[in-house]
Amino acid sequence: AKTQVCKTEKELARKLFDNWFDYFDDDFDIIELEFATSLGPIDLLGATPTAFYVIEVKRKRASLKDVTQLRRYVEAMEGQREIKGFLAAPDISDNAMKYLSKHGLEYLKVVF
Repeated sequence: AKTQVCKTEKELARKLFDNWFDYFDDDFDIIELEFATSLGPIDLLGATPTAFYVIEVKRKRASLKDVTQLRRYVEAMEGQREIKGFLAAPDISDNAMKYLSKHGLEYLKVVF
C-alpha cells in the first residue's frame, strides 16, 4: 500500500503566496517562501519598508504549539523593523487564539 499526503502545508503556503494581495493591502518590497532564520525556515515572509510580516502556515487546526513556533520566529526577527506575526490555518483552537491575542499575533483563516 502506498500512502499519499493530500494538501500539504507547502501547498497552502503556495496558495497564500500566489494570492498574497487578497489577504494584505500594504506596499510590499518582497514576499518570500521558506525564508531562512537561525530557528529554521519561516513559511512566508513579506516585507514593507517599515514592517516584516511573518506567516506560519498549518494545514490543519492550529494549536498552542503552533502559536509558540510563530512566536519564536517573530522574536528571531525583532529589532530590524516592526514585526507582524500571523498564524494561517483552516481553523484554530480556542487556547491558541487566546495565546495569539495575548502576544499581539493574528490568526489568518486560509482554506484549500
